[in-house]
Amino acid sequence: MEFDVIEANDLQALVNRVQDYVKTGWVLKGEVFEKDGNYTQEVERRVAEQKKATARQKSWISWPVVNS
Repeated sequence: MEFDVIEANDLQALVNRVQDYVKTGWVLKGEVFEKDGNYTQEVERRVAEQKKATARQKSWISWPVVNS
């Protein structure tokens, strides 16, 4: 899991940044916190697993061997 904390000076800026994060697969975690006029929101997302390279299907035709 990846974690990040989004910080902004005003609530509208926080909302805009959170929307951008959500569009890229992040999920909100917890509540919005406000302290001294600054707002924070925790977000998290699962780390994408590495996909295994697909094995190429070998041709069923036996190609002739060229001797150079």
